[in-house]
This record gives sequence, structure tokens and C-alpha cells, in this order.
Amino acid sequence: MTVGDVPSMKAIRTITFSDHVRPFVINHDATRVYANLNNLLGFEIADVKTGEVIRRIEAPAELWKAKWGDVNQHFFGHGCPSHGIALTPDESEIWVVDNINYGVLVYDNTGEWPVFKSSFPTTASADWITMGLDGRYALLSSGDVVEVKTKKLVAQMKDEYGKPMHSEKFLEMSFSNGQLVRTVSQFGEGIPSAVQSRLAGGLLTNKK
Repeated sequence: MTVGDVPSMKAIRTITFSDHVRPFVINHDATRVYANLNNLLGFEIADVKTGEVIRRIEAPAELWKAKWGDVNQHFFGHGCPSHGIALTPDESEIWVVDNINYGVLVYDNTGEWPVFKSSFPTTASADWITMGLDGRYALLSSGDVVEVKTKKLVAQMKDEYGKPMHSEKFLEMSFSNGQLVRTVSQFGEGIPSAVQSRLAGGLLTNKK
């Protein structure tokens, strides 16, 4: 992974992960990058300033290693155990797509290192996670809409023919009088005001 300096348009360092990089996400101040990799259900964490990989987070082995090693099994998605990762806006959780069991793994991110705490199923292989406005809902590429607080599937996006709408390009947008006033990033990165609010013991009140 190459880190570039935007003003000079030059590469300033390279981060070498243990395998090929798939989706990744950065935290609110771009000091850490969390990356899915080939052949890993989980992610690795790198320090952007030093370019060093500082932690490898693997899902519990019983969830995936035997299945992934079985050449007779076929997994949908992008040919890797995890293709999709997001921070909640306040960075209290990291969500990771589980393409082996067709679900999402949730990690507590409030301590020194992320710790696996739960998982929930999806209706199909989910290969991307977009966090919606104020971090209330998550939009999965399987078409599932998940309430972030409860981890419950509360809706499914469908096309005009009633078929589930699968896409890695979902965005939640808010309009007022026909004008777009708010939207989110396709990437589930941390939001500075939300992180500050959490650390201060408050609630998520970001209104970007």
C-alpha cells in the first residue's frame, strides 16, 4: 500500500502487509489504516506515519480456518474471507464482512486493540459496508440495512422489480426542498467530531 503526499503528488512510503490488500479504512486523523487481506478473516492494522504493520487481528479460528482450507467448498464474494471493513463514525466498533459464513463480525474498538465481541448474519454475501448518516444505520452491499446499535436487519433495498439490490456504491443522502444537504462517504472512516464526542462521554451529534 502506497502512501502519497497530495500537494507534491509524490509517494512518501509503502506499507507492506502480510498478503494482498483488499478493502481498507482509515481512522479519523489518518494515523491508522485497517486492511482486509487475502486469506484472512479479519484485518491488519498499520501505523501510517511509520509505515509499519502493528497488529494482526484474526477472527476466532473455529469460525473459518477449516472451512477456508476445504478445497471442496465454494465461497461467494471476491475470493477472500473478508471483503468489506468499516469503522462506526465514533470508532467504537469495527465491522468486518465474513464471506465464509455470510455475516458481519463486530469488534469492540474502545481498548488498546480491537476485540471480537459478536456477529450477525446477512441475507447474502456482503462485500462492502457503508455507514449511514449519524452512524444510525449501516448499508451492506447485500442490500441489507442494519441498525448499528442493535445489529438487527431492519430493511432490505430492492429494485423496481422487487429483487434485492446488491451494490458496493450505496450512499445515504438527506434532501431539503429538493436540495442535497447531507451525505456520507462510501468508506466507513472515523469522523473527528463523533470520535471527540464519544471520548467526552457524549452522544453522536455530527451534522456534516
